[in-house]
Amino acid sequence: MFELVETEDKPNIKVRAFGVGTVGCRLLSNTKFKIDESIELVYIHAENDFLESLDSQENFKIILRDDCNRVNNLSDANRAIEQKHSELTRLIDEADLIFVVAGLGGATGSGCSPYIAKLAKQIGTLCVGMFSLPFGFEGRGKKGVALKAYAELAKVTDSLLLIENDLFLDSFKNNKDGKLQSNLFEDSNKYFYSLIAGTSGALFKPSLLKIEYEDVRAVLESMGPCAVGAGVSSGENRAQQAAQNAIINSEKNGADTSTAKGILAVITCGPDFSIDELESVGNAIKAILNEQITVVMGTIIDLEMSDELEVFITLSGLKELPIDFDVNGYEFYAEVVRTIEFAPHQASAGLSILSYFGEIIKQKHSDVNANFKIEQLSNSVVLTIETVNGHIEKLEKTLDEYGDVIIGAKSPSQFLQDELNVQKLELKLETAALEIRQNERLLLMYQEQNSDYKLRLDRVEEQLYRLQKSLSDGLSSTNKSMASLISKQEQLPNGLIETINEFKHRELPDEVSDLIERKVKELYQNDRNGFLSFSALVKNGVYGVVGNSMYSFLIQLINTVPK
Repeated sequence: MFELVETEDKPNIKVRAFGVGTVGCRLLSNTKFKIDESIELVYIHAENDFLESLDSQENFKIILRDDCNRVNNLSDANRAIEQKHSELTRLIDEADLIFVVAGLGGATGSGCSPYIAKLAKQIGTLCVGMFSLPFGFEGRGKKGVALKAYAELAKVTDSLLLIENDLFLDSFKNNKDGKLQSNLFEDSNKYFYSLIAGTSGALFKPSLLKIEYEDVRAVLESMGPCAVGAGVSSGENRAQQAAQNAIINSEKNGADTSTAKGILAVITCGPDFSIDELESVGNAIKAILNEQITVVMGTIIDLEMSDELEVFITLSGLKELPIDFDVNGYEFYAEVVRTIEFAPHQASAGLSILSYFGEIIKQKHSDVNANFKIEQLSNSVVLTIETVNGHIEKLEKTLDEYGDVIIGAKSPSQFLQDELNVQKLELKLETAALEIRQNERLLLMYQEQNSDYKLRLDRVEEQLYRLQKSLSDGLSSTNKSMASLISKQEQLPNGLIETINEFKHRELPDEVSDLIERKVKELYQNDRNGFLSFSALVKNGVYGVVGNSMYSFLIQLINTVPK
């Protein structure tokens, strides 16, 4: 039996794990897989609300949308991550080892991960990438994006763990449990977690056989594809059985372990670990090795473990996994992606209008083969349309026009040619508006009992306009000017519109601001619906020109009028 030898303080080694996009962030924040406190976490995402929902530990959070309004595609992601260059450089330069974790196929994971890995290579920080490929049913466009990103990552990461989600889906189908949501991703995530936990544990935890940072670097630096496996066993032959289980698990992703050039083996055990068990683990590993391999072994002591023993292995320098990386079959497919945020009370009506766009595609572009998908994450909805590259511009233009119809800048008859389709769209928009207005009937019943209901009643129409704005802003790839929107509203006072147009790009004299204020208040007193229309159109139309004096004045004026 070994004896635990007194060790020095924790090594002066800094390890950081970068979770990129939704998949990467969720994996690192998953409470089921507790990341060692010695590892500093960096979350990178396009949505601030999503980042705020993660754990409350003192971790780094990088929001991409500070500098890029939406991350809808790879170009958006590339621009956004480049603007974080200084912050990323500092975080990477301060670390000795970084893990980059992401799901490939989406804009953030595929667009930002290669940039981070490339920075690490330039700086000289050891970089281990851990990525998953999308399911086959997620579409050819997403698979093509993922494969192209992987090709970039293979050039700049030191070691690269790639998980095919389809392999775990096939395995899951044979599992009688059938609890898809809770178990499917947990199985694949274990591989990512094992690589982080095994490597960091070897560096930071109390040990019998110490693994130094230089040892880890020798196994992982410039090694390319890698595989990981973990095995646990107890009883008389626990060491041999745990090692064999780890080897079997490392081959589940299709890796040929016999081609490995390096192996990091970490044994976690209680204080009753013996020299014979060390030899058993070594012999089990030796059976799969070639003579030229670099071997690093160590042990971690967990005083709470008694009968169980765990073996973790990382096999590096493998041949490419048996995955078809030919992107020629995918490169002709592309995606249109829009992310839209709804207030909770808008979600049902908003989703109804958004879902109808699938029908719009069939009506306007019957010759276009397109896959239409909507995903809801909290109050955010992601609309994804996959089609061949040649049809992308056509669909984006249709999305822009659909946004115009929603806010009333274009009528359904101007958007669609078939009269029956026009009536269907009008009915869909009216139904969504009615869904919000139905609140009015319920509120009227309680109006006299609580003054708060009166306030909420007066804001029913504003809820509709906010929904329209969310949909329009989200669907449009270009922002509309204030003048073009307001000038389409014939019911608004001509003098008011003319004055706003005249001074929209000039400083406001006092007499002009007084005139506008008087006309807006008259509109409020005489035509409440007209005022609400004016308010909503101003807020929609001036998007992107914050700082212009007319915008500031109008917004302040609207907000001071009693609700």
